[in-house]
Parts: sequence; structure tokens; C-alpha cells
Amino acid sequence: MLLDIQKNKPVILKHETKEVSKSGLSVSICLEGDYAKAGTKIRDYVYQTSLITPYATITFDDPKGEKYRYTKVIRTMPPSPTIIRPHPHGIDVETIRRMLSDTNYQIPAVDDNMISKVRKELGMSKKKFTYDEIMKKTEKKWKSLSRPVRVVISLMSFLEADFEKLQRIYFFFPFFSIFF
Repeated sequence: MLLDIQKNKPVILKHETKEVSKSGLSVSICLEGDYAKAGTKIRDYVYQTSLITPYATITFDDPKGEKYRYTKVIRTMPPSPTIIRPHPHGIDVETIRRMLSDTNYQIPAVDDNMISKVRKELGMSKKKFTYDEIMKKTEKKWKSLSRPVRVVISLMSFLEADFEKLQRIYFFFPFFSIFF
């Protein structure tokens, strides 16, 4: 088994199913490696895994014949985790580019017309507004904004740019809208 880190999904190379008399789910994994060098780290990993999964009984048979068994501590399973999207302040430009290339959504061009549309949907006139004022207004109106406007505002948030700064960026780097 491998892990596709781009999609956060497993890549299963070989899968076998065996009949077992026990109830529940049993998973067995055979790995190749140098146990003499990595044995303590592997045992530590299995132990730490048992700590974060108190609802599972984990048994580890090492190549030396020793058995390590960590019995489950609780009987009920916790609720499944929910998938969350990354926060714009927590990712870099390369990650955003990869996410954009993986989506079918077309990113709007950040030109004067789009900035006018953003101003109109936010109810902001032509006068200058600071970045903080724009973000406060955005928080109040987020649910009613159209998707292209949300994308541009997210970009503004990522760049910490107000309308004027965003226009300067677009003016000096017109290819900017190609990448975003």
C-alpha cells in the first residue's frame, strides 16, 4: 500500500481477503525493512497508534517472536471526522495552484469589472476602504455573495490586499489572473 499525498487516498498494491472466525475488522500488514535498525521506532509507533485509537485492540508480532498487545480501552467508536478545507493563511502559493489545477471551477479574471462587481456586492462605493474594513464587510455578507466574488475576496485575504493594492498587482502583473 502506498499513499497518494495529493489526494490523501491509499494506493493499494495488493489486497487479500481471508475468512476469520472472529467478529469485527482485522487488518494485517506485512512490511519489508531492517527491523534490527528500526525496531524500537516501530514498537514506539505501534504504541503511539494504540494511544490515539483507544477503541481498537492492536496486536504486533515482531520478527523476533515477541508479541505486543494493546487492548481497547473504550467500547464505542467516536464520530467520523469531517473534512475541512485548508485556511488561506495556512497554505502557500504552490498548494493553491495545485488546488486550482485540480478543480473544474474557472477562476475569474481580476480586472476592473470584477473589482467593480466585488464593490457592488459588498455595498462599497468608490472611496478607499482599508483591508480590515473590507474583511469586516465581507464577514457580514459572505453567504449572500456570488462565487466569483468570494474567490476574489479570498484572494484579497490571502494577499492581505485592499482594492487599490489588488488593482496595482493586476496592473503590473496582468498574467496574474492566468495563475489565479
